[in-house]
Amino acid sequence: MQRSLGERFFQAVIYELFALVLFTPIYSFALNLPLGNSFKTLMMISVAVVIWVWIYNTIFDRILYAQLGLLAHEKTPRLRLFHAVLYEVTITFIAVPIIFLMSGKPAWVALTVDIIFSFFFAAYTYVFYLTYDRLRPVKPTKS
Repeated sequence: MQRSLGERFFQAVIYELFALVLFTPIYSFALNLPLGNSFKTLMMISVAVVIWVWIYNTIFDRILYAQLGLLAHEKTPRLRLFHAVLYEVTITFIAVPIIFLMSGKPAWVALTVDIIFSFFFAAYTYVFYLTYDRLRPVKPTKS
C-alpha cells in the first residue's frame, strides 16, 4: 500500500542527484560563485533534503491515503501541484540558512535566491515525481 523505507530512500537520493547535476551550474552562475563552493552548498542542502524528503513524502502519502484513499501514484494534477509547492515552502527553512552561511551574501540575497530556485524546484519536483510514480508505481497489497 505504501512505499517501503528503502524505496523512499532510493527515491530521495535519485531526486537529489538529478537536482545537483541540473542546478549546481545555475546556482554558481546566478550568485557569481565558484563551481566548487556552489557544489558544496547545494550538497549540504541536498543531504538535509534527503532526510526531509523521506519524512515529508511518507507523511504526505499517509495523509493522502487516510483522507482520500489514494496511493502515491494516483495523485491528481492538482494534488501533485500542492505536493510540490508545499514541499518547496518547507525546504526554505532548510536552504536559506545554508545559502546565507556558505555564499557570504546578505540574508535577503539568500532568501531571494531560495524563492527563485523554489519556482524552478517546484516544476522539477512535479515532473520528477510524476515520472517516478509512472516508472515505479506503488504495488497494492492484498488484504
